[in-house]
Amino acid sequence: MEEEEFSFYKIIRSEKTVVLPCLKKYFETKLDLKYPYTPWTGNAESVELFRSKEEEFFKNSLRELSKSARGRKRDKRNRILNTYHDDQWVNYHWDISKFKYALVDSKMFKLDETDDTGIPVSERIVKLKEIRNDTAHSTKAACEREHCDKILTEISDHIKGMKEPGFDTSTYIEDLERIKSEEKPISCKERCEMRLQYEKLRYENQIYKEREKTFEEKEKNTQLLQELNEVKGQYIDALQKINLAEMENNKKFEMLELQVEKVITANNLLTVEVNKLKYEKKVFGRDIYYQLNPEMKTTSEDKFVLE
Repeated sequence: MEEEEFSFYKIIRSEKTVVLPCLKKYFETKLDLKYPYTPWTGNAESVELFRSKEEEFFKNSLRELSKSARGRKRDKRNRILNTYHDDQWVNYHWDISKFKYALVDSKMFKLDETDDTGIPVSERIVKLKEIRNDTAHSTKAACEREHCDKILTEISDHIKGMKEPGFDTSTYIEDLERIKSEEKPISCKERCEMRLQYEKLRYENQIYKEREKTFEEKEKNTQLLQELNEVKGQYIDALQKINLAEMENNKKFEMLELQVEKVITANNLLTVEVNKLKYEKKVFGRDIYYQLNPEMKTTSEDKFVLE
């Protein structure tokens, strides 16, 4: 085994045997301090209790936000939940990423305490997760010893900054120093174990990446469906307006038809009245004529009137 391979393995080992147990203990300590009457038992029931409290805390955090801000925050949380909530989450077989979510992303804990460097605990936890990601993304399972020592020192500094009553960091610091001082192994078994740890880390990271990719595709499809529904809604609104306008026009047309019928009826009545007046005028004219000319009066009075 090359020296560079062993240096890389020491980083992986520190993440598995120091950082992960440290975050686990820190999470349990914070949770027991926050909820002393429901101590953490490390089983599925405790995980479900944490999930319900985190859900309640999240809903409360949305109250004073605008509708758009609530939507963005809910989408971000759904993406994270889709990535981390699996069988390992339910059974409390958490890795560094899951503890980072539970401690930092959930926003349930006060993590703004700083030490002399001014770095808050929340940022230190994020940095520990970033170190783990950088290791998983490495294209080769090897690094210089100087780089390894630098990473182990950074891990040590971040753990030292995670101060909390009832949480002792000394054991984890001692373990880091012991890993840092280890010499290269020569047995085949140890070399296989190192390779296995590295491949397992890469596999876990690939799972997260695939879940995030799947959720992003789902979000895109959801967004497209929302846009289609918006267009559909606009079309329906426009169609309803057209139908309403058509109904209004039909009502106006019916009213106009009624008015026309009334005018026609009134015109017919006027025609009758006019004809009646014309008839009465002729009758009156005949009577006057015969009064002035009695000798012209015959029995054909109706013929005179009708002419």
